[in-house]
Amino acid sequence: MKHGDNIRSSNRSKNCSDEYGFTLIEIMVSLTVLSIILASFLSFFTTSFIHVYSLGRNTNAMARATAQMELLIANSPLTFDEINDILEKNVVDSSTVLDFHVDPVSMNPYLTSIVDGHIVTIVVGYNNSERNVQLTSFIDGGFVMNE
Repeated sequence: MKHGDNIRSSNRSKNCSDEYGFTLIEIMVSLTVLSIILASFLSFFTTSFIHVYSLGRNTNAMARATAQMELLIANSPLTFDEINDILEKNVVDSSTVLDFHVDPVSMNPYLTSIVDGHIVTIVVGYNNSERNVQLTSFIDGGFVMNE
């Protein structure tokens, strides 16, 4: 064995710190930082999902209210009793409408005995009736004499 070979082997054992790679502490710190970042993204996506789900329920409730109002508009002119019959049937049959309110309206303030139509308000609940949507429209009454 030559004298230079001993120097090389002894240098190799002394310079172990010159090797490339990560220490266990560096890996643990990077995993901690990564988990904090992922946790913040997870809370963002969870909140977004809850809002999207709630808006979907709101849209479905509004679609049900709109369908009821369109049914009334398609069958107009309607009397007060006909409007009540249509909406009450849908409340009992499909639990679509939570509540409704019908007010007769006269366009001529001097002839209040003539009903030109009705202001109809339909309320549909969602999220176990904790929230609701409200839709109000004018339904033609066909100039019916108010009793």
